[in-house]
Amino acid sequence: MILKATEIIQVDQGIKMYHNDHATYYELLGLFVQELKAYAEELSRIKSEKDIKQACFIAHKIRGSASYCAIPVLHQTAQSVEDNLLANLLADYDNQVESLLMVIGQVLDAYSVIDKT
Repeated sequence: MILKATEIIQVDQGIKMYHNDHATYYELLGLFVQELKAYAEELSRIKSEKDIKQACFIAHKIRGSASYCAIPVLHQTAQSVEDNLLANLLADYDNQVESLLMVIGQVLDAYSVIDKT
């Protein structure tokens, strides 16, 4: 399923979470996007290492921040990945990391086209 940018990043909901303070929401969203880029690089780096502990840590950090930035698809994906990695599902490690990287890519793409005013 292909989602529109406003379905990936629910800007209206995010702004409401910050009491209609657009500037604060967009500032925090921008900071999170910068973190996401670093997380994507780290996940790509550790993918071949099968570092479950680090991948789980990153998924946990993404999950929390995504909820505060009104990005439910990323929150749900990160939660699923974290849960599966905590269950030590090493056989599915590559798919878990890839699914998180894919959704991070969608969020970064969505961020590049949303109106930030």
